[in-house]
Amino acid sequence: GHQDNLILEKDFNKNISNPLSSAFFSQFLKKTYCNENYIAWRNIEYYNKVKNRISVEQRKQLIEDIMNKNFASDASDETYIPGNVRSAIYMDLEKNRTDNIFNHQKENIVRSLGMDSWVEYIESEDYKQY
Repeated sequence: GHQDNLILEKDFNKNISNPLSSAFFSQFLKKTYCNENYIAWRNIEYYNKVKNRISVEQRKQLIEDIMNKNFASDASDETYIPGNVRSAIYMDLEKNRTDNIFNHQKENIVRSLGMDSWVEYIESEDYKQY
């Protein structure tokens, strides 16, 4: 139930922040052809890490790059993004509101990774070997 989901989410968040367990999880996702969400999550994390150290123009370029690499319909690692979230990102970009521009999409990705891929991973032989 709800309590199990909270425990699972806490376990996922703790492990995704750990470089070693994150690397094993990434390998599992590649092996199961499900790593596009993880790649998008890593790109958003990178943006959040550098956004305060780069110019507004560099921010905009990085946002465009992330949108093109991860959320465009022709992206090689296309990740699902709800239409309203995509529209909000472009509207925020147009109005120079770039601080928390990917927050909603990051939540969607974490929910997907944590509830689907993470469950598969912790039930897999890969996880048991880790």
